[in-house]
Amino acid sequence: MFKPYYILLLPVLWMGCDQPQETIQIAKPLELPAAPCSFYYHKVLKKNIYTKVEIEAEYGEGTAAYQRFLNKNLRYPNVDNVDPNEWQTRVDMEFIVDTDGLIKYPGIHNKIDTSAFTPFEKEAVRVLKLMSKWAPALCQGKPVASLVNKPIIVHLESE
Repeated sequence: MFKPYYILLLPVLWMGCDQPQETIQIAKPLELPAAPCSFYYHKVLKKNIYTKVEIEAEYGEGTAAYQRFLNKNLRYPNVDNVDPNEWQTRVDMEFIVDTDGLIKYPGIHNKIDTSAFTPFEKEAVRVLKLMSKWAPALCQGKPVASLVNKPIIVHLESE
């Protein structure tokens, strides 16, 4: 009774010993080259300003501190002088965070003429000028000057 079982095992063992050992190679994941960061040359600053980066610029102490800073420092203009349609508005701030973390050229997105700013936009620019350093954006692991767009949503309620 043991002979048929024993005979079956011998060919299996013999075939396994005679075959050359094969190594299994696991393919590495495909590594794509890093997408280049987009930039334009700023004539006044005499440097590249990046519009697309790997890691965005961030307020020095983080997002929560950024919110606290805005809540503490934003002063709403006299509401009597403001059109009620502007009580709920969005102010799109735009500025450059330089490689040292300082804010350069604070303004409002797509508005060059400061005389056309609403009272809320003027206040947003005033507060931008008060901000402390930011962590600069990174491109290929190096700090770069970058263009930052940050909205402030204003919602006032009547008494």
